[in-house]
Amino acid sequence: MDHEQQVLVVHAGHRSEALQLREQILEISRKVYSPNHPDTLFAMLRLAQSYAEMDRAAEALKMREEVLELDLKLLGREHKYTLWAMADLGESYSVAGRWDEALKLMEEVVAVRGAVDGPENRNTLLATHLLASAYGNAARWNQALELNEKLLPLRRKVLGSDDPETLWTMANLAAAYDRAGRREDAIRLHEEVFQLRRQVLGAENRDTLGALTNLALSYRVAGRTSEANKLLAPRPIRAPGDSR
Repeated sequence: MDHEQQVLVVHAGHRSEALQLREQILEISRKVYSPNHPDTLFAMLRLAQSYAEMDRAAEALKMREEVLELDLKLLGREHKYTLWAMADLGESYSVAGRWDEALKLMEEVVAVRGAVDGPENRNTLLATHLLASAYGNAARWNQALELNEKLLPLRRKVLGSDDPETLWTMANLAAAYDRAGRREDAIRLHEEVFQLRRQVLGAENRDTLGALTNLALSYRVAGRTSEANKLLAPRPIRAPGDSR
């Protein structure tokens, strides 16, 4: 089975099959290459991802620590495999509640990506998004807000305002403004997210409905109850072919 088929297996939800496949790939890679070959280390990283997806968090964390140690030693901190390993281990530390270690790794990924790939590279933008989300999950609200404020104009410039990744940053920043009590800033962004998601995804898409709910809640907190109620009011069901 080639790489494309592996991806299809995982996306189809066959995680157990994907796990077995990745175990086989790792075993073959160790025999054909060597335990410390870059392709073997990458195979270990993919297997660790399957462990994480199967809720085998301790095994994922242990393997990711091993991979990162070897990547740093053999490939250096700027190699793409090393940066992927850092990001994945940061995820494992987050799941384990080891926030200081998680954030230290994620901050390093952002710093190296920015230096090597540039601040507007998509990989740098993704790493920055993950770090901002981690700040929020770790209750470091001010850092999350400040980083999302820096990230949003970059994603608008590089990806466009209606790109899904830009919209996630916009929604995260709106939530950060809500938490900080900056009601008008929050509402302005919630309105934009809702309008763009409705335009791009359709009114019934779950992300659009989530944006609608967030906007309505923000209206209510700001005392704009009538606008919130109007958003949340049941809509009439149209008959097929009814264009009214």
